[in-house]
Amino acid sequence: MTGLSQPKEIQDTIDNITPEEKAEALENLQKIRMLVEQMIATGATEDEIEALLASIGISLEELDYAEQMLGISDNETGLQL
Repeated sequence: MTGLSQPKEIQDTIDNITPEEKAEALENLQKIRMLVEQMIATGATEDEIEALLASIGISLEELDYAEQMLGISDNETGLQL
């Protein structure tokens, strides 16, 4: 496997993220989540939400994964930020 496909490689990369980068990621993630929640509240479909997220370069699955890593939801990834 190449790239960051192994959990240890991913964790090593995460460990090198600065506190400022983590704070910025958390802030951006919260903004994305708020936008998704607003879309849900106004009756947007899952396809519409997926399309919006795709336009900013993230999927619902990646959003969930990022939330877990940043401690916004239960972490089932096995990785710690």
